[in-house]
Amino acid sequence: MREAFPDIYYEVQQVVVDVEMSAVHWIPSGTHQGGLQAIPVPPTNKQASIRGIHFLRFSNGKIEEVCCIWSCLAWHRH
Repeated sequence: MREAFPDIYYEVQQVVVDVEMSAVHWIPSGTHQGGLQAIPVPPTNKQASIRGIHFLRFSNGKIEEVCCIWSCLAWHRH
């Protein structure tokens, strides 16, 4: 991700915590200066941002499972 967006920064929008699960809603933003396999678009040198969510499941005080959902379609719009 840093190769494609060297100035990337993440802004946490919301965190929801439960005994066994947590969710984090985040927005990364940066200048598109390189390529990524997941986003087959040539560098645009434009600012881009997306929205994403991580779901984390805990067991015995440790992270047991992580699910990440984000919209790569949003990157294609820039």
